[in-house]
Amino acid sequence: MPLGNVASGTGNLLARNLRLPLEHPESIEVALAGREVSIDLVKVSGDDMPTERFAVMAGLGLDAAIVDDTGDQLKKQVGWVAYAVAGARHLSFPAVPVQISVDDEPPRRLRARTVMIGNVGTLTGGVELLPGARIDDGLMDAVVVSPGNVADWTRVAYRLLTRHARGNEKLEYLSGRKLSVRVDGDPVPRQIDGDPVPPGRELVCEVEHRVLKVRVS
Repeated sequence: MPLGNVASGTGNLLARNLRLPLEHPESIEVALAGREVSIDLVKVSGDDMPTERFAVMAGLGLDAAIVDDTGDQLKKQVGWVAYAVAGARHLSFPAVPVQISVDDEPPRRLRARTVMIGNVGTLTGGVELLPGARIDDGLMDAVVVSPGNVADWTRVAYRLLTRHARGNEKLEYLSGRKLSVRVDGDPVPRQIDGDPVPPGRELVCEVEHRVLKVRVS
């Protein structure tokens, strides 16, 4: 059975990346009578959490801390700006040592403030966090974000907003069918499709290629 998406949340990232209408009744019409396409899902597991699947993004570190700190009441009042407010409170979130393994390659050791793994690439406002991400290509894309100070954050923000992110050494991109991230240290916040999950040290992800039918315009 195909999935109809009637967007009603704060970010609506799946709807935005599928270029679905965000207003009613147009979104309902597409959900009931749109054409069908098949998209990927990503199976994700980790310590102290059950196996789940996501359609948009998962992450650990800073982005998950922001998600966890963004209250429903503030989102109702100011919409997606609530995430920016929470983000400003967490700019000092520490970088942690991580091991990242893609497909069958040996793990790489990096330091990261956040690692985000995406089935899609575009955030609210048209910001391309993962420029190469496609929702049906059988691959997931990830970015390791590691700014060290306020000046680094400014450069990262400029690169993302001007869509020249790949020219910044504080943003490292990875892509593959399987990806695992493990923190060498204390548990950190984690999120799946914008919902907090228990803090932990690991995310293990694997693409399930075109397993979900959805209705689009």
